[in-house]
Amino acid sequence: MRRGTALLALAIAALTLATGCSGDNAAGETPETGAFVRMLRLVPDEPRYRAAVHIGDLDRAIQLAGIDRSQEAFERYLMDQARGNAAATVHIPLPRFGQGVLGLRREALMSEYERLQRYFGIGFADIDQWVEAGQPSGQLFGAAGAFDPQQAEERLAACEECPPAHRREHGDVGYYAWGGDFEQNLSSPLGPPAFDRLGRGGRVAILDEYALRAVWDEGIESMLDALDGTGSLADDRDFRLLATNLEDLGALGATLTDQTTSPEMAEAALNIGVFQDDPALRAAAERAWSTTEGPPVLRPYVALAAGPGHDGDEAYTAVVIVHETKEAARENAGRLGPRIEYVGEQLGGAEQRIFARYERIEAEADGRVVRARLYGRPGWPEITPLPMVPLFLHE
Repeated sequence: MRRGTALLALAIAALTLATGCSGDNAAGETPETGAFVRMLRLVPDEPRYRAAVHIGDLDRAIQLAGIDRSQEAFERYLMDQARGNAAATVHIPLPRFGQGVLGLRREALMSEYERLQRYFGIGFADIDQWVEAGQPSGQLFGAAGAFDPQQAEERLAACEECPPAHRREHGDVGYYAWGGDFEQNLSSPLGPPAFDRLGRGGRVAILDEYALRAVWDEGIESMLDALDGTGSLADDRDFRLLATNLEDLGALGATLTDQTTSPEMAEAALNIGVFQDDPALRAAAERAWSTTEGPPVLRPYVALAAGPGHDGDEAYTAVVIVHETKEAARENAGRLGPRIEYVGEQLGGAEQRIFARYERIEAEADGRVVRARLYGRPGWPEITPLPMVPLFLHE
């Protein structure tokens, strides 16, 4: 086969970020070629990656926004959004934590694309989707689109400021490597062509339809294996349900995780310092994370995804929750709306401004899945780890 083709407070302090049938989910089994399944094919099925997968569908978001596929048009649209332009309602998903596509972002918003273009021949218009998986110390990065491996090789060979790349082979695919595994050089961060802010040399593979990056050999090789059919998250039953249902909901991007909002997670979130300095905020947060106050919390579930969505007319937050049983899903479809409204009452008031009060909530069960659209502005900071969002607290 040819390869080609986790609190809340931490986020507040760091803040910027991000349906009725039988069986598992008949509707959720149809969009198998969508962006979310496509990008899950790059992610190895390992616990460290299952905990945090972030995917963005740039292509669909830009089409809905009605702008040109250019950096200039993209930046103008983002500026319009920042100014509150009522016409700029499509949330275009950007990579999390400011790291940029393939983890190569510099200080300017779009400058990572300059590096990608110069050294690998990959322009902004070439990238359709992106994925990040794992924690910052050992993340995997991927992009999907139309790329030219030969052009990348020629540009790297002609790069006088680039240290020589070690060409390595894994199976029948080659990749480029600079420096040792996880090796840092803080005196030369963001050096060409693929060093990150810690000066860690990249491992980069440019294929016809994918570009991959990690900072250690095993990382990128595990991505190549996943793409070749050896145990990716696209093959996991629960993650595939997350992905296909996100597609059905019209999500433009999402965080997918098997780390659920348990009572233990709530306790950890409440122990963050920001809540210790503001008694009123602390009291509101305790109510929001309480399993005994307000409407019933959710029944336990096994996987969760949420992110921005748009149906061509309205923006919303798309939510998918996967359960062990259809009975739990049906019960949670009824519990989700009241719980979200309760958390908004506690943390969405003018004096709090942490969570938004959604204008309306639509939720339904479909087999083991609850699908929901939460209409209104995003209800929590985008980089808040999803398991730290009290909207999804369970028993």
